[in-house]
Amino acid sequence: MIHLEAIPIHSSSLTLTRRPVLLPGLKRKRHPHILSFCKKSTDSVPEGDSRQQELHARIVMLQTQKVRLTEFLDERAAYLTQFAEEANAGIDQIGENALKVLDQASARIMENIENQMQDFEESEGVDRQEIEENESS
Repeated sequence: MIHLEAIPIHSSSLTLTRRPVLLPGLKRKRHPHILSFCKKSTDSVPEGDSRQQELHARIVMLQTQKVRLTEFLDERAAYLTQFAEEANAGIDQIGENALKVLDQASARIMENIENQMQDFEESEGVDRQEIEENESS
């Protein structure tokens, strides 16, 4: 299991400053193009760069883990989809086989019933003849 930890971010040591930057090759129109730059508000803190680099490294590691996790989940989803399709095909095959067996059993039962009916009709005819012979004698 992957454990994700929140990255505590305190007040930023970066401040946003705006100053117009004239880009060469662009004609001035109604609005000049302005780019924003970030600069350190306190240049005396040398840790800022290393801390910022550590945070960036941590973000990259988390993004890498996210990609790996996404790939793993996609792979598992594909496997489960294939497994479900195979299971459904197996269940369909079992159902078809069961229907064939039931049809065969039904045919045998009907054949047995017809044979018993024929035997009954024959024995009834014989019994009727015997009764008629006994009554006439």
